[in-house]
Amino acid sequence: MPAFEDETLLFTQLQPLADSPQNLIAFLSRELRAAGLSVRREGFGLRAQVLETPSTGRTPPSVLVVNRQLVSLVVAVQAAKRLAERSESGQAQVLFALSEEPAAKWYEDAGRLFGLSLCPALSPEQVGINFGDVFPALLPFELRVSPPEGAPATRSAADRCIGVAAEIVTSVRAALSRFTDPLTPTVVTFHAFETGDDGGVRVTGVFRIAGRAERARPLQLLREIARGLTEPVGLSFELTGENASDFVQVDREVSLVLQKSAEAVFGRSNVLAVDYMAPDAAWLAPAFRRRPASLLYLGVPSVRPSNLDPSLHAGLTRSAEALTRALLSGSASR
Repeated sequence: MPAFEDETLLFTQLQPLADSPQNLIAFLSRELRAAGLSVRREGFGLRAQVLETPSTGRTPPSVLVVNRQLVSLVVAVQAAKRLAERSESGQAQVLFALSEEPAAKWYEDAGRLFGLSLCPALSPEQVGINFGDVFPALLPFELRVSPPEGAPATRSAADRCIGVAAEIVTSVRAALSRFTDPLTPTVVTFHAFETGDDGGVRVTGVFRIAGRAERARPLQLLREIARGLTEPVGLSFELTGENASDFVQVDREVSLVLQKSAEAVFGRSNVLAVDYMAPDAAWLAPAFRRRPASLLYLGVPSVRPSNLDPSLHAGLTRSAEALTRALLSGSASR
């Protein structure tokens, strides 16, 4: 079956299963075993490799890790099938994390990790490689806006706290969009906006800080805005923030391996160095902190396309081949 027909059929079969890890596991197990791969279930994940694994003592395996993203699944299955066709691929594996981030034990024996991310700025004929920061630092926080101490919990006091808290949220968003460096952006996400029995408001969220931007600055900005909006109307606030997790960088040596493999398939002009955070692959950050790792960025305009555009076929087929070559190129020496 031609590659584009195989991809279209696979995409069509996977689409209704995307929200059901159990059904995905059953389908992928059948598909991968039919291709001659050994498949082992691990929680809500699958590990696929060739049936004949070389004797121990060789370099640790290179591992491709993907989640339920449809395009990533199509590419990963195609890469796994290519591994099955090549006898030397016993030390390379494809790991499907279908409902949660990979547990540490899933990749503790890996030499290299590879992942996939989508970059809408690329065309379908291109792929990208990141040689720097790939996941932002995370700084969770909690802000409480309260009536004056000892004041009764009245409706008017609660309304005032709600209004001020909402204004703080709006002001922080505006300040970050105007005054942060576009090359090292900071993005804020608010998770909860809750009122309490005392008439106060609790707001929780997280700052995502790119690169080496100053970690303390977002909390300082939030504190200044909260003070400026609460004190004039007689309210108080309390702000707490956790220590920021460090940003995650790809491993340069692994990126070079991925770049060389991609250039052999796409041609040098279609393999670009990209400075692009990978929000759709943030679940991989814990794994990337523990092993030499890198990402291949696909030129796909939507995280979950409704159909497989014909223009994507060549890019997906080449991406699968590039990943196969990278997986078979040997393991990191660490």
